[in-house]
Amino acid sequence: MQIASHRTNIGDGANITGFQKTLREDAPDYDIDFINEEIMEYAPHLGSKDFNSNEFISYANKMDMVVIGGGGFFSAFERFKNTGCHVDFTLETLNKIEVPIVYYALGFAVYYGQQYHNIERLGALLDYANNNPQKTLISLRNDGSHQRLEALLEPSRTNNVSIIPDGGFYVPTIDTEHQELEEGKLNFGLQLAGDKATMRFQEGANFPARIARKILGSNWSVENIKQQNRVLKTLADISEWLIKEHNANLIILPHIHSDLTITDRFTHILPRDLVRFNTKIAGVYRGHDGGQKQFDLYKKLDFTMGMRFHSNVCPFGLGTPSIGLVSHDQLDGLYAELESDSFVKIQDKKFGDKLKQKIIYILANTEAIKKQQKIKNQELRNITNKFHQKMIELIK
Repeated sequence: MQIASHRTNIGDGANITGFQKTLREDAPDYDIDFINEEIMEYAPHLGSKDFNSNEFISYANKMDMVVIGGGGFFSAFERFKNTGCHVDFTLETLNKIEVPIVYYALGFAVYYGQQYHNIERLGALLDYANNNPQKTLISLRNDGSHQRLEALLEPSRTNNVSIIPDGGFYVPTIDTEHQELEEGKLNFGLQLAGDKATMRFQEGANFPARIARKILGSNWSVENIKQQNRVLKTLADISEWLIKEHNANLIILPHIHSDLTITDRFTHILPRDLVRFNTKIAGVYRGHDGGQKQFDLYKKLDFTMGMRFHSNVCPFGLGTPSIGLVSHDQLDGLYAELESDSFVKIQDKKFGDKLKQKIIYILANTEAIKKQQKIKNQELRNITNKFHQKMIELIK
């Protein structure tokens, strides 16, 4: 059983299908049948099912293994009060589930100024795993989550937590005809994230600074939009340069519906003629199949620039040169783990100049970059394989 968000955004879909594909590859002696259990059908999400009910425990015990993830399922929200996880088992439930439980490549994030409400409960989950290694494995994805966790909990509680690649590095793709692509042109993708705007575009302002602005009467929403527009204007100027100087075709790549809002703002900043004749907007797809079709488009692009985590993970795994548009330390952590400098922080005062230099480098060194990514991807694949062998050992 894999408990995850199977029917929502394509990043989750890429993560899940990449994991399921590689586990099957790494366990050739097993005929693996995945039961995809939708997390959104449970409380405190959108549904009424209960992870701690006798009904669920009985259901789980019919499996050979329960896998939780992927996604950022370790979070600061107060409602996950039992073990600080979106699959919020109590310790009693963990004891009643008799089959191995694997927390697979979960994300751990604390946003600027955010209080981590249930850190001690998450610590209790780590203690449980340390005391029950024969049935419980916990792993974090390679986006700096482990460093963020270490900052809040003692090393003795975090040392046994593995760091493994996100499943999105191995997303399988479905060969699809993409009318967004134009033959004979430089096809580049731009992924703009429309959620968490007060976090992404605040130029490093922490929580006390935002409170001070509120006390002083500053209109945070107006300031935020101004900062967002500054970033979008820079991206519009870069896009115009690519279209006019490099015969480029711009494809905007929304992942979730809120990305359409920022896409609309961007297209109002981009010159009208470029919007009409040189810009395409891909569809918003969902889940497993949506991810495999949309990331097939990423695979066929010449290069991409993206704000979302999986708009960076998936092209890297697929061999498409990419540039991270960093608006949160999650991407900082990812590129540090990849030992790559192919990113620019959108809050950087020289954001535009640095981004242009990264693009020039990609255009001049595309094949060399693809070779480097292939070598790194094999290193990541070896790490994934080793963790999968640990999983297999639990059910032998």
